[in-house]
This record gives sequence, structure tokens and C-alpha cells, in this order.
Amino acid sequence: MITRLGKAFAVLLLLIPLFAGIRIVYGETDVGANLITNVSIVNSRNEVITSIEKDDSFKIDMTWSLEDLGDLKAGDKATVTLPVEIEGVNNTYALYDENNNLVVNVTQVGNQLTFVFTEFVEQNTNVHGDFYFWTKFSDEVTENQINNINFETVNGTQSVPIFIQAVDDTGEGALLTKQGLYLGTQEPKRIIDWRVYINSFDTNQVTIKDGTFIDILGPHQTLISTTARVVYGPSVSNPTYVEQVPIVLNSDGSFEIPLRDTEERIYITYKTETDGSLEQYTNRGILDAVVNDVPRTSSITGYTPRYGGGGGGTGEPGESSSTEPSSESSTSSTTEPSSGSSTSSSTEPSSESSTSNSTEPSSESSTSSSTEPSSESSTSSTTEPSSESSTSS
Repeated sequence: MITRLGKAFAVLLLLIPLFAGIRIVYGETDVGANLITNVSIVNSRNEVITSIEKDDSFKIDMTWSLEDLGDLKAGDKATVTLPVEIEGVNNTYALYDENNNLVVNVTQVGNQLTFVFTEFVEQNTNVHGDFYFWTKFSDEVTENQINNINFETVNGTQSVPIFIQAVDDTGEGALLTKQGLYLGTQEPKRIIDWRVYINSFDTNQVTIKDGTFIDILGPHQTLISTTARVVYGPSVSNPTYVEQVPIVLNSDGSFEIPLRDTEERIYITYKTETDGSLEQYTNRGILDAVVNDVPRTSSITGYTPRYGGGGGGTGEPGESSSTEPSSESSTSSTTEPSSGSSTSSSTEPSSESSTSNSTEPSSESSTSSSTEPSSESSTSSTTEPSSESSTSS
């Protein structure tokens, strides 16, 4: 008997090292779309959108709550799949409460959102908040009719009807227009291709002599192009003359591009890199020339599409928490400050370079020539001219 016990004890001693490093890990809870209580599609003024051009940017606003979802722990999550009609982006967001306590981390990969909760949900009850991000519609929508965009929520499917207009690229054009586009699949978006269109009327182009285009970089941007590509002719794909003009940046952030005398359209492109601190970037441009034998100075401000998102959360301290009671109002925390949310503070998304170098005008611009469509988009602005591309005539 003693011998058997001795052998069993010896076997046990051999097994202890094997089990010493094993941790039993239980799978985290995923509450899915039950987190979401309401969804709306709004513009930069937080007004509900009922009609929009397909390539215009918009904001998806969500409210969320953990009420009646059980006893959630740090590391538990909610995975939410967005409708296919929404163009997916890649980004990360940190949502804080009014006392700057981290409530939840949100990761967006394409059309999937993953909310991962922190210890805040263990220390507080009635945890709820808001979340938003900027995007645009994918090619899965039908133009010139009402599309029902279906979001999954705790109350089942919430259908958001919205009339999606075809992009208007048949306008008469203008003497001077400008816009900034994020190129390629860069995520997060940092590289902007600025596009200037001069004399882009569909018919009856003007005569331009002794012309100079002056560009003025907007805030939070760095010029990364050493030359500007200047194309003369009916279109970028059918040019009459192309030149690379060296850029000499002045101390005030401006540079000048001399123009050839012409009766044709002129397309100018160059690139900047942002610091990721804004949801929308701007650049100014001035055309100083003799137009149809009359001296004329025209100015324009170009805008990029909006990009980014954020939100916030709040809760009521539980019995085991020493945190001071918080107000019910949620304070937003964003990856990039939003003009549509007055409570936003920001963290910046990481940078990635664009690999595309297209210089064709965007179809988003209502005044651009229809000969040069672009798949890139822009959006409207709260206090500024439309980011679809500004026009000066």
C-alpha cells in the first residue's frame, strides 16, 4: 500500500510542472448589436438626412446602452456589422466619460465595429453613450430612388430611408474650382491630393493670359510634393501640354505656379500630408490673370471629405466603486475633432501613405468637367462652403 502511494505521489510531482503554467481562460461575452439602441444618418449640423448625392460624406450617429445585457466584465465586447450600403473604413476610437475615464475602445475594420469594454462597466451601472463616424455610401445603393438602409439594434432591424441622388457631373463648370481628395485605400487617411480646375466650362472656355495661380496651404498640413503637375487640354487623359512645375514654398505657406496663355482647361495637382488632428482640411487658391482681355483676380477655398469619428459614455457608480457620481450627459471623445459635436476631444489615427497618383477631377464636384470622374468623395460643411468642391466663377 505504501509503495502504491509512493508511486502515485511521484507521478503527481511529475505532473505539477505541466499544469503550473496553465491558465483557464473563459470566453468573453459578445452582446452583438443588442448594444445599439438607435441609429441616424446626419450631416455636419447633426440634421437628419433624407436626400443626398451618392458621393457626399455623412455621419452615422449611434446611441448605445448596456442596460439589461447582463453582468458584463472588462474585456467583454459587442460586435456590430454595418449594412453593405455603407462604405467601410478602418479606424480606432476611444470613448471616455465626463471624468476622462475610459469606457470602451472601438475598432472599425471595414463594415464591422467591435466595442471592447473596460473596467468601467464593472464599476458602474446604467452604462450608456453615443458613437459616430464619417463615411459615404458604397456601390451597393441604387441611385435616384429611396434606399432603405437597415441597421441591427436591440429592438430588431431599424430601417433608415434615404433618397440617394446620382452625382451631378454635367454642370457648366467655372473659372476656378478646387477640392482635396484622399486617394487609394489608405487607412487612416492622411495624404491629400489637391486638385485645381481652371477654365473648366463645358463650352465657351475663356482666354487666359499672363496668369499666375497662387496656392496657400491650410492648417495642419505639410507639403510633400516638390513639383505641381499642370495639364492643359480637354482632359487629363487627353492633354495638349503637360509640365511639372517646381514648387518653391514661401514662409507664409504659399507657392506660385505661372500659367501659359491658353484657351483650354487647366488642371493642377499636388499632395499634402496632414497631422490627423482635423476631420476636414482646407486649402486656398487665387487666380490672377487677364481673362478675356480683362484683368481679374478670383479666389477659392477647397475642402476635403470629412473623416473620423468618436463619441462618449457615462454611468452611475456601483456600490464597490469609489468614483464620484457622474452626470448623465455623455462627453464625446473623437479620433478627429468634429464640427458637428461640441463636446469632442481628440486622439489621432495613425498614418498610412496613399499609393494612388491619379490627377483626374472628381465627379463629386458639380462644376467639374464630366470628362474626368473620380471615385473619391467629399461632404458638406457646417460653416463653410460645401466640401464637394468649392466653386468660384
